[in-house]
Amino acid sequence: MPVAALGHAARTTATGLNARPGARERLHNAVATNDPRARDVAQRVDRLVTERFGGNYQAAFRHYAEGAQEVGPSGVRRLLSDAGVGNGLTRGVYVDALMDRFDGNRSGGVSWQEFQNGLQTIR
Repeated sequence: MPVAALGHAARTTATGLNARPGARERLHNAVATNDPRARDVAQRVDRLVTERFGGNYQAAFRHYAEGAQEVGPSGVRRLLSDAGVGNGLTRGVYVDALMDRFDGNRSGGVSWQEFQNGLQTIR
């Protein structure tokens, strides 16, 4: 059967290419760039920090870092969940995108400085 006759998923597997980004890639790219969805994430995080931590971003950072020097992917996931960002199906994409955008030194976690800088870039 010619590759063109296959469905999108089968074409991707058969050719090893994905010519059109899927929903996961589009959402990841949106958060990784200055897209309205990135600003929505920032607004939701701002609202969470204001309501739950009295506007104290450092207290919020410490809460999600759980005593560590950095907030890891699980802390980012909890932060986004608490802020009402995404759902069980999409939150992982948001986590990946924010880790890509915020973790400047690629340590696998987000430091306080990276957290501050990252929030500024998506506002």
